[in-house]
Amino acid sequence: MDPRKDTWKEADKLEWLSRQKFQRSYADQVLARIEKLKAVGGKLKIQSYGNLSLQGRTELVIDGATLSAEEYKNRYPLYYAEVGDITNGKPNIIVTGGTHGYEESGVYGALEFLEKHAIDYSENFNFIVFPCLSPFAYEVNQRWTHDAWDPNRSFDRSKPYVPEAQLVMDVLDEARKRAGKNFAAAVDLHETPDRDKTMMPPQYQRYGINLTADDILIPNGYYLISGVTNESPEMALKIIEEVRKVTPIAPDPEIHGDKNDKGVVISQGSDPTHQGLNQAYMRTIADNSFTTEIYPEIHPEPRGSSEAIAAQVATIHGMLLGC
Repeated sequence: MDPRKDTWKEADKLEWLSRQKFQRSYADQVLARIEKLKAVGGKLKIQSYGNLSLQGRTELVIDGATLSAEEYKNRYPLYYAEVGDITNGKPNIIVTGGTHGYEESGVYGALEFLEKHAIDYSENFNFIVFPCLSPFAYEVNQRWTHDAWDPNRSFDRSKPYVPEAQLVMDVLDEARKRAGKNFAAAVDLHETPDRDKTMMPPQYQRYGINLTADDILIPNGYYLISGVTNESPEMALKIIEEVRKVTPIAPDPEIHGDKNDKGVVISQGSDPTHQGLNQAYMRTIADNSFTTEIYPEIHPEPRGSSEAIAAQVATIHGMLLGC
């Protein structure tokens, strides 16, 4: 999204913020698992890459509480895991979860992969894994940052006020230089939940695009967005093959105007409303880039959530099988 076309003023952002409630605990549900990963040691190293900040605000009033800039910073430390040595010549892989904080299976899928699988795969691959890019959005079960920006429209250098995206690019740009080569593959773990029918219209309407809930397609299953420049098209097929074992693949013939080829949607990268996508940035540093879209409500709870997490992990397995 072009910030120059944004019609929202400060009052609109504060009104949106006033309606948000803390619904999850980043400390208890994410950081606690990261602390356990720190104890693994060996090939798995947890690295700090900063903290979220209020970007010039002195405080944040939310859900009956007032957080000072320092309290907000301390509440949201940021971590990624580096598994293996990205300079050793093996294929290097990127996994990002929680770009949109409310899409929780991406967060839990990234964590589960680190906890159960990454060390085994490190015989043949190296990994950089960001389990939760947007911890504020994760806690309030929302799409946007505290300042009502979409992290998944902020992966370019024109938006320095969105640290959720900018700090990740800092880490990965430096890592690519250190490795001396492109990453072999990158995947950004997302969902398309039923809530998108209420979440998406305001995001477009504030930029003057008339979008209603009726315009929002919720595919009945998993689909994979594959970059048009990907060097290994067969990698997407391996991913679908693995994911099909744990959750249905979306049968829709078209998804957002693009052909759905047995669960694979090729992104041309030309939609102006997709400026600043995580995947668009990943295309510049990785030979193959993907975005998952999982329908968590395809089964009732708790099966839906556990199945969504399993599909995220299966995506990573398939990607590695295709490398």
